[in-house]
Amino acid sequence: RTAQEEMARAGQELLAQRVNLEKNPQGEPTRTKPTTPTDNTSPPSVEETPEPESPTKPIADTTNAGTTIAPTPLFDTPSSTETTPTQNTDNGDVSETAPAAPPPSIELSSIDALWNHLGETQNDAEAWLQLAKLYADEENWFEAEPCVLQAKALRPASVQIAAEYLSIIAHTLPQRQVISEIDAHLRLFQQSPAILLARANTFRTLNLNPNTVQQAYRDVLNAASLDSFEYQSATQYLNTGN
Repeated sequence: RTAQEEMARAGQELLAQRVNLEKNPQGEPTRTKPTTPTDNTSPPSVEETPEPESPTKPIADTTNAGTTIAPTPLFDTPSSTETTPTQNTDNGDVSETAPAAPPPSIELSSIDALWNHLGETQNDAEAWLQLAKLYADEENWFEAEPCVLQAKALRPASVQIAAEYLSIIAHTLPQRQVISEIDAHLRLFQQSPAILLARANTFRTLNLNPNTVQQAYRDVLNAASLDSFEYQSATQYLNTGN
C-alpha cells in the first residue's frame, strides 16, 4: 500500500509538470539584473558631439601658472622669407638676380694705376692699349709690345689697336718681319687711312728710302678725308718733313 501511494504521488507530479510544459513549452527566459556602474562617471550623451581640436594647442608655462606661451603649430607653415623674384631678360632667359652694376670709372693716367686696374679687370682692351702707349711714350718698347699684343688679342678688329701695334713693332722686330706685318694689316683692313699712316710712320722709323717714305704719305692723302687726323699728319710731313 505504501508503494502504491508513492507511485500515485509520483504520477501526479509528472502530470503537473506536463501541464506546466504544455502551458509554457519554451520555458521562462532567464532575466539578469542590470549591473550598476562601479565608477561615478555617467556615460556621455549620444546627442552631444565632441568639438574638433584646434590645429594649435597652447602649452602651459610651468614657471608662471597664470600665463601660456605661444601656441605650437601642429602643421608646418611656410617660411616668411621670400626669395627675390626672377626677371626676364631680352632673350627670354630667366635671371634669378639683377645684373651687377658696372664698376665706377677710375682715372687711368699712370702706369701704376693701369696695372692696378688690370689686376682686377684683365679683359679691358682699352686699358691695355693705354698702357702700351704710356710705355711707348717712354720709349720702353719691349714693355709696350706685350701690352699692345694683349689689346690686339682682345679686339682683333680694332683699327686703332692695329695701328699702334705696327708703330711699336717697328722698334722690336726685324725690318723684313715688320714690312710683312704691314702688308698683312693693309689687306686685313682694306687700305684703312689709319693703317696707311702707321705704315708711313713705320717706314720713317726704319729709315727707308725717302722717296718710299714720301710715297707712303701720299697714299694717306689719297685715302683719307680732308678733315681727318691722318690727312693732316701726312700733309704736315710732306710740307715740313716732320
